[in-house]
Amino acid sequence: MLDTIWISALGALVGAVLVLTGAGGGAIAVPLLLFGAGLSMQQASPVALVAVGLVAAIGAAIGLRRQPDNGVEHERRLQRHHRRCQNGSQQREQQEDDAGLHGGDSALSR
Repeated sequence: MLDTIWISALGALVGAVLVLTGAGGGAIAVPLLLFGAGLSMQQASPVALVAVGLVAAIGAAIGLRRQPDNGVEHERRLQRHHRRCQNGSQQREQQEDDAGLHGGDSALSR
């Protein structure tokens, strides 16, 4: 029973590492199960396959539930960001003008 819990916990850890790194399942899962849990190759391979398959299934389900926005929302966020940046630079220029920090411009007009 304790071995099953240990292997399940190790499988969950491997799945989390795979999600965070995007690495292939066999690259991380099988060596960890071989050396970490002391499993044989015949035991480690199916456990790794289940861990990777579960993570892939969850990722696919999340991806299928999302509605495609064809980049529209990203474009809106980008436009808002550009407006904020443009407004901020205009405000800074106005503040500099008010403070007389654009001395080069006023010197040319003399």
